[in-house]
Amino acid sequence: MNEVNARRVLMAAIWSSFLVFGFQLAGVGPLISVFAGRTGVSIETVGILFTVQSFASLTSAAMIGGLIERYNVRLVILLAMTCVTIGMIGLLASETFALLLVSGAIGGFGLALMDGGGQLLIVSIYGDKSARPLNSLHLLFSV
Repeated sequence: MNEVNARRVLMAAIWSSFLVFGFQLAGVGPLISVFAGRTGVSIETVGILFTVQSFASLTSAAMIGGLIERYNVRLVILLAMTCVTIGMIGLLASETFALLLVSGAIGGFGLALMDGGGQLLIVSIYGDKSARPLNSLHLLFSV
């Protein structure tokens, strides 16, 4: 595979993952009443899930620099995708409040790694011409 095709495949994978992760993050709010019913707690209590996801994202955002220096950006993105996938499956399958919060934390941790890692990968691929790919990445996430 030549360099141009490899770049396109990488960009398609990053764009697809950001689109899916945007859907996942946006889907948590409308499912709050479902989570409350399944775990047996009030809707207000399930709202803690947002705090847990945000705290986990903040934690991974603080760690991403060291992780990328020690490993490479592609490995960090793989870790991010794994965490988000585990978090999504956990949110869908959890029947206890504790498991719901743990799943939210794992997913939130992966989301910030994915965001930072994806941006760094695009900058490393495109260099000074990375503005358009970065904007398209965030457009897909916000869809």
